[in-house]
Amino acid sequence: MLEVESLEQNTADALEKIVQKFLQSKDVAGDYLDYEFAFHENTIYTSQFYWPPGDQKSIPESEDIPRRYMSWLEYREEDLGGDDIEVHLQYVGLNYRDVLATLGYVGSTNELGLEGSGTVRQKLLSGLSMKDAAGMALVSLTAIYSLDYVGRVQKDQTVLIHSACGGVGLAAIQICKIHGAKIYATIGTQAKRDYLVHKLGIPSSHIFDSRSTSFLQSVLEATGGRGVDIVLNSLAGPLLHASWACVAPFGKMVELGKRDFLLNSMLTLKPFIQNRAFLGVDFLQIFLENGVIYDKFTALYTQGNIAPIRPVTVFEARDIAEAFRYMQQGNHIGKIVGVLQMLLCSKDGVLAGMSYEYWQASMAPKVQDQLAAANTFLEGFSRYRRQLGLPSSVLVLGAVGEVGLISRQPNLLQSMQAVGTWLLDEDEVLKGLDIPDHFPMRRISTKDMKWAMPTDSLASLDIKSWVRWNMNLDVSVAEIAKSRTVGGLALMTADRMVAHYKAKL
Repeated sequence: MLEVESLEQNTADALEKIVQKFLQSKDVAGDYLDYEFAFHENTIYTSQFYWPPGDQKSIPESEDIPRRYMSWLEYREEDLGGDDIEVHLQYVGLNYRDVLATLGYVGSTNELGLEGSGTVRQKLLSGLSMKDAAGMALVSLTAIYSLDYVGRVQKDQTVLIHSACGGVGLAAIQICKIHGAKIYATIGTQAKRDYLVHKLGIPSSHIFDSRSTSFLQSVLEATGGRGVDIVLNSLAGPLLHASWACVAPFGKMVELGKRDFLLNSMLTLKPFIQNRAFLGVDFLQIFLENGVIYDKFTALYTQGNIAPIRPVTVFEARDIAEAFRYMQQGNHIGKIVGVLQMLLCSKDGVLAGMSYEYWQASMAPKVQDQLAAANTFLEGFSRYRRQLGLPSSVLVLGAVGEVGLISRQPNLLQSMQAVGTWLLDEDEVLKGLDIPDHFPMRRISTKDMKWAMPTDSLASLDIKSWVRWNMNLDVSVAEIAKSRTVGGLALMTADRMVAHYKAKL
């Protein structure tokens, strides 16, 4: 499609160029082929946009991440090689580098998700849960490399840790305590100050503001004008320069931030006269080439010298965009992790003849099923969360045939089909997951927990359209009105669906 202001000779010439370019690119552009153009003042425009290059004057402190640019995609790897393993991911840790990569400032979106936890052909480190494992590895490895290998932190040295309540900051505090270093920290809220004081034992007089340059004067006053031996920095712009001024003679500034690197910012050189060092760290590159650091991380955890990063804020996988926005705000303490609870261990049987081991095998994946008992627990737990005003939902599914446990057991699948068991397909499951977001209803009585539907004509038409679109059933406005309640509508549509699928059998 070409949009033009007027049809003239230069417009025709432009159209010829567009057609030629289109035909030349069609075989190689794939999904990225342009289909829409505008011709204005002898210039051809497309609807594409590009991220700003690194020499722009400024990068915004915070940008909204459009929901429409984020989605979960199915991705199939090639066959595993000799040194590969396949991991069933359960938690994925979110880091600020992921936010920058999503916005186009660092690396590429192929580098999203640098840490996670799941089921592999070996056990986790002893005592380390899936949730903790997802948020511990990257930040701890970054802290170990930055302070042990680059900063060479020693006993009684002074260390300034910026954004100390973030994942890297909390991990760095653990490393400093191992070496007996004296810790100074910056934070952005009173809640974070209270956490450092009451949970980690850092004196209030050693905690400063990370959102203004006032920490420079505070650090110099606390150290008698000398400054600190090591600054672990993640701040940008004027705050970076103030951090550089905090470094004592013979001290080091270890730079974890990316913004000033990408902008090719200036750095005052005078402090180098007194043997100060400015050192940049991009741990992703280190991790890909140096397995020794991971061995040290494992040893420190096994010896009890480092612990999981707490607290952990958990987001459902479907809320990944909200997790990114939450991290951008900079108000969280600890780690953020995208959870996928789709575990199942089928050890079903008659209760009277069931061993304790079989019971535990099915209970463990979901109480962290026996299948029915574990699902009952989930329903009760969800109800308990709602009573506390917290979000929680349970979708009760029948047997799914196309994907999951049954699809991987041919004998079980054949047995179920032989007795006429109706198996859901993947599309029906996905439609079921979408129901809570669209069904129009309101609760009118907490005593008897009855649910009533609005019965005006517009609402009835909305329900009629929803049922047709999501359940592939045609119901009349009269049938909806006759149903009166959500329960009545559910029974009516269930009867219709049973008849529909029996016809398919």
